[in-house]
Amino acid sequence: MSDEHLHRLTILDIAQQEGDDATPPLLMARDARGRLLEMPVGVCEALAVRTALFGEKLSRPLTHDLLLSLVEGLGAPLLRVVIDDYSNDLYYARVVLGGEDGEISLDCRPSDAIALALRADVPILVSDAVMDAHTGG
Repeated sequence: MSDEHLHRLTILDIAQQEGDDATPPLLMARDARGRLLEMPVGVCEALAVRTALFGEKLSRPLTHDLLLSLVEGLGAPLLRVVIDDYSNDLYYARVVLGGEDGEISLDCRPSDAIALALRADVPILVSDAVMDAHTGG
């Protein structure tokens, strides 16, 4: 996918309907063109995103902290994440790592990719196709 169809995504917040524990939390984001994206995420993933988004420090590392330390320790730093598909009510993403022989792209759940990107302070990109499918263009 060419870069001209990718836009930087800014994560705004994690929203939860008050008194509605049955509805999953929503990750709220806005792309560079001003379009709003509301993506349902799991409760654990919402916690992982929220702690990174607001710089909350926990006494012990979460799974995403460990994973980021692992890839960096192995010399494959996280370069960016790309949310590049939306199909059958599911979002799809890739984490892009730097490797000795070039970039390595791995399939990933968007919420996990975002939790990693926020910790590593790397770009979160979203495709026009995802935004168009979600927002109707």
